[in-house]
Order: sequence, then C-alpha cells, then structure tokens
Amino acid sequence: MTLLREMMERPLDPGYAAEAARRKTAGLPASTGLRSPRLAATGLVLGLLFSVAAVTLNRDRPEAATTRATLVTQITAARASADKRSAEVGSLQSQISAAETRHGDDLTGRLAGLELVTGALAVAGPGLVITLDDAPGADGTDADGNPRTNAATAGGTVQSRDLQIITNALWQAGAEAIMINGQRLSARSAIRFAGDAILVNFRPLNRPYVVSAIGDPASMPADFAASSGGSYLNALSSNFGIKVDTASKKSLTLPGATTLTTSDARPVQPTDTAPTTTTPQGNRP
Repeated sequence: MTLLREMMERPLDPGYAAEAARRKTAGLPASTGLRSPRLAATGLVLGLLFSVAAVTLNRDRPEAATTRATLVTQITAARASADKRSAEVGSLQSQISAAETRHGDDLTGRLAGLELVTGALAVAGPGLVITLDDAPGADGTDADGNPRTNAATAGGTVQSRDLQIITNALWQAGAEAIMINGQRLSARSAIRFAGDAILVNFRPLNRPYVVSAIGDPASMPADFAASSGGSYLNALSSNFGIKVDTASKKSLTLPGATTLTTSDARPVQPTDTAPTTTTPQGNRP
C-alpha cells in the first residue's frame, strides 16, 4: 500500500522533478519532450515515409497480381499444347504400327536396315577409339579448315580438317558407325569450325576429341594404319606435338544420330527383294 500511495502522491521521480525545477529557474521549459521542433519534424518525416511506402505497396499489388495471372495462363496454355501434341504423337505412332503390321515383316526388316545404315539406330560392337588433344603449350589459333602446311600458322591445335581426314579414312577402312565426342555421324553430318571451336552436327566440342568407330576388329585397325589417314595421324603427333592415342576396344556403344530429318517421303509398296544399301560416306570431300 505504501508503494501505491507513493506513486499516486508523487508520480514524478525526485530526480526528474529536480531537473525540471533547475530548467525552470534557468528560464528554460521544464521539458523538451513533444514540444521540440526537431522531434516534431522527425515525426512528420517518418509519417510521410510510412505513408509513401504504404501507397507504393498497395499500388504494386495489382500489377503483381496481373503478372502472376498472366504467367499462370501461359503455363496452363503450354501444358494444354504439350498434352495435345503428346496425344498426336501417340496417334501417329499407332498409325505407323498399324501400317507396319499391314505391310508385314518385310517392311519392318527394310525399315530396320535403313535405320541402321543411316545411323538412326544405336549400335554396339568392337572397334577403334582415336583420341586427339592439343599439343602442350599450343597457342590458340583459328581453325581455317585447311590441311596443315605450316607449323608457324597451324601450331599444335587440333583443327576441324584433322577430324574430317581421320573420319573419312575410317569410313574407307571399313567403319560401320562413327561417333565424335558423343555426336553420331551420318550421311548428313557436318564437321566444321567457328573461330577456335570445332562443330560436329553444329554442336561445339570440347577437348580432347574422341573418335569412336565400330568395325571389323581384324581388318579395320590395320587398314586405317596403312591408309593416308594413318600417316596423317602420325604426322600430327611427330610434326606438331599433338597428343594422339589409338586403342582397339572389344565393345563400343554408339547412340543413334539425332540430326536426321525427312526431306522426301512416298508410300512404300511391299516387295520381295530387299533394297541395296551402301555405307554412308559422311564428310568425305
């Protein structure tokens, strides 16, 4: 009770009361609290800032809601389009299967043979792997697509022309399928350059360049070594310091080509004789 009576009778702390009396004796206000102009100005500025922030936040909400609604609409439309195309693909695949069934095993066998020859199917078998990499300390130079004739200009950098010569020599040595850094070669493949980069099927490759070829293990390595491509490969190593590694493999797996497109089509009539096919000679000059 004494504490409550003290708080009721003397609400102001004696120290604060003494300070207020001193200020009053000196001719100053007893307190600078809320009557200070600086405090009033600060409060006004803070109130203005909070008001602007609130107005800005409320103003941006409709725009954010509109943007979100637009994105949701686009996503819904894209999903609907994807579902429609998936249904169309399924329908077309069913039609293809029905057509193959109508034409019998002959068409299926011919189709499989053509897919194998054109590189559309993945293949596996024994073969040869040739790995090329730039010479140690070789200066970066633009690949101009020309054979090396000058060490000062060509340097020890692997060029697109090198891969062209090697792959053509592998085809001539009896290779049945060739892949460079995961890119399967077909009759429509291209080995080109863009500045310092080498492109295969218009895809840039990273060093080192790994050429994998499937073929007869008893004849292809020897035929390649005896060809102009084998001599060219030796020259790259001895004359320019390019790192070359050649290894025979008991089993290689090459994926199907992904760059094949149909430029012409016509109905196929069943026949008793299978068509004659030839090995694709992609990238031969």
